[in-house]
Amino acid sequence: MITLETRIVAFVDLLGYKEMVIHDSEAAAGANQYVDKLYKISKQVKGMVDPAIDLKFFSDCVVLSTAPVFASFQKICKACRDLQSQFLAESILVRGGISFGKHFSDADFLFSRGLVDAYLLEVEKARTPRIIVSPDLMDLFQEHATNFLVRERDGLAFVDYLDPEDRNQIEIAQSLIDRGIGNPILAEKLIWLGEYVNFRFGTASIKLADRFSS
Repeated sequence: MITLETRIVAFVDLLGYKEMVIHDSEAAAGANQYVDKLYKISKQVKGMVDPAIDLKFFSDCVVLSTAPVFASFQKICKACRDLQSQFLAESILVRGGISFGKHFSDADFLFSRGLVDAYLLEVEKARTPRIIVSPDLMDLFQEHATNFLVRERDGLAFVDYLDPEDRNQIEIAQSLIDRGIGNPILAEKLIWLGEYVNFRFGTASIKLADRFSS
């Protein structure tokens, strides 16, 4: 009989995945733009993640789970940071949620209340390119400190995936903003990204397009 165990679970969703699939499916032979990147990232991240974390890539989603203790919480936050940084290096944005709950997973089957809650965080709360931590999980570890989180003005904490030593992230973010800011579906996400980069690297690191004209 399957036993459900309490686990910390992260759900990460790739933004723009449908467009990636359509592009590569319709591209000429040898002209794939995304599938090679995604495959490379999956291999890189699996090599970086602590063995205590169960990691699964499928379709446009990544699911990570680990034991419900603070040391493991630190590790899953670090894994999400590394994952998000690797995607950003390839100009791919992601968002997600980290929660906890009853969970079972093996090579072929996944059943998880923790995953459902993490997914709902991504869908209902994340909105922008951030992986947020559920308030209940933050309360669970409120007496501890973690180096991998930033708290936003809406009161939610998210994984801090920018590295002040890696200024290439500024150029990548600026390119994403310049190419996508005119798209009303992307605008909110890209403005948030620009403000986050300016927070981490310093004011005016990112130039946001003028919103108004006469």
